[in-house]
Amino acid sequence: MPCEGERQTAVARPPAQTDSKGVSAGKLPTVTAADRRDMHTTSGGAATTAPVAKTADAKDGNYQKQQAANAPEPLPEPTYQHHKTRDRIRRAKKQHRGDLHWSEWNKFRYAESNFCEESMHIKENLPRIHKKDTTLVEFIKKFEVPGKPVLLCGWMEDWPAREKWTIENLRRDYRTAKFKVGEKDNGDKIRLKMKYFIDYLRHQNDDSPLYLFESSVEDKADTCGLLKDWEVPDVFPVDLHAIVGEERRPPYRWFCIGPKRSGTTVHTDPLGTAAWNAVTSGYKRWALFPPNTSKQIVKGKHLMKPGEDDEPIMWFHNILPRIKQQYPDIPVYECVQRPGEIIYVPPNWWHAVLNLTDCVACTQNHLSFGFLDLAWRKLRKGRRRLAAQWFSRLQQYFPEKEIYHRLNLSNKVDGWEVRSGKFCRVRASSGFGTDVSSSSSSSSSSSSSASSDDEDELNEVRQHVLRTRAAISPEAWKAYFQSPVEVLPTPCALPVANTPLARLTEPCKNRATPLDKRTLPLQTKGGEKVARRAPCTTSQQEGREIAEGKRQKTQN
Repeated sequence: MPCEGERQTAVARPPAQTDSKGVSAGKLPTVTAADRRDMHTTSGGAATTAPVAKTADAKDGNYQKQQAANAPEPLPEPTYQHHKTRDRIRRAKKQHRGDLHWSEWNKFRYAESNFCEESMHIKENLPRIHKKDTTLVEFIKKFEVPGKPVLLCGWMEDWPAREKWTIENLRRDYRTAKFKVGEKDNGDKIRLKMKYFIDYLRHQNDDSPLYLFESSVEDKADTCGLLKDWEVPDVFPVDLHAIVGEERRPPYRWFCIGPKRSGTTVHTDPLGTAAWNAVTSGYKRWALFPPNTSKQIVKGKHLMKPGEDDEPIMWFHNILPRIKQQYPDIPVYECVQRPGEIIYVPPNWWHAVLNLTDCVACTQNHLSFGFLDLAWRKLRKGRRRLAAQWFSRLQQYFPEKEIYHRLNLSNKVDGWEVRSGKFCRVRASSGFGTDVSSSSSSSSSSSSSASSDDEDELNEVRQHVLRTRAAISPEAWKAYFQSPVEVLPTPCALPVANTPLARLTEPCKNRATPLDKRTLPLQTKGGEKVARRAPCTTSQQEGREIAEGKRQKTQN
């Protein structure tokens, strides 16, 4: 549960219903949307329609105090089956969100609402494809290279996880194994035994519960058996991050158990990777935005009201409808992922997830040929030392013109080279780095890296490369590098008005924009590829003229 600060006040809970425990709730009369947002609940559970008057007292803080006084009481703490579960869960909550007392985790009373049940019937606009009707070449051309999300059906039929990953089986088979359920403020992992987490999952009434999200199942003897229960779908045969070895590559696969109402806030996957997520049991709601959508819009911080939080269920319940209303031209792709379905999320797509029921799933990130250029620029900038090691391995295992030489030319055009074992940005008026120093540094880095590599790791990498090449037919190889990339429509931008948000996102007129700073793609001129620089602003041109004059004086 990520936190942006302590929640001082509470907003009205969502529409109430009679729950399975016999908690009675009043029915909401017909009111306007504005009144519903300010609706408060009486001590007996019946909803009142009189919104709190926003008078001049709000300036003195009385409005916030009145909101807190009229807010519903938190739900009572559930009774767990195991006598140690309560203390373990309280401790995990305190470590995960130190700003929030354990008793306030259900103060919005979403457990009494029917929002998750209503979300089952949203209007879906994400396509579904079936394994028997789809080949690898078709998937590459229609979805991977254009960068389009899609739901895959039929790829999990032979997975042992479909039968083995029930809540009861997981509790029995991994009851004493510890799994990650959160992070402390310093980044350390918070772990719980499976038996305590399953007990919590079955009885919890939190608004946004703890989420089991484990990335190291292969590192422990009591959890590594989970890896045998699933396999990578055959439409994802390429994972180029694997060439640096399992020890060096970033975390890329996770085993997940999400209680009802848990989820992840809107984000993009790291280092320009794509992802697939497979659900063995339960239902998930997804919302996706194209890569060129503004971060400020999808996060929706400017749309939040006092007392609201940005937990996943609150983002779906409060923020997403406001985004659709205020920015109707922005495309939003939504779907409900069902058991046995796999969703493919292309690189740089914003996405948020809400577990509508208790869910068990696995997910994996990967780097493929279909978006190699995009992911390489992310890796080169975000993990410079890892990028140098990866680039050296790429030259060894994939020296083809379409792969290594293509990225090598990109490095020269963008002005990047290897120095001291990591990629560095260098200044070059022509847009090209120094070939001599780059090649020598790269070779020395390669030799030092090779000398320290473990032979077992290299054998695993070689086997992975052989499997990758065997899985790609000549037609699929051509599809990776010859399919045209479809340009996504430009969504509505933020309003250019004199507002704090507009001033935040509007580029400064006196500074160079990112377009001014980068080198534009290669253009062909008389059969020869040349790099074209982006146009300079007046201030940039004057600065270059002054620098050129000083350089000529020095030479003279």
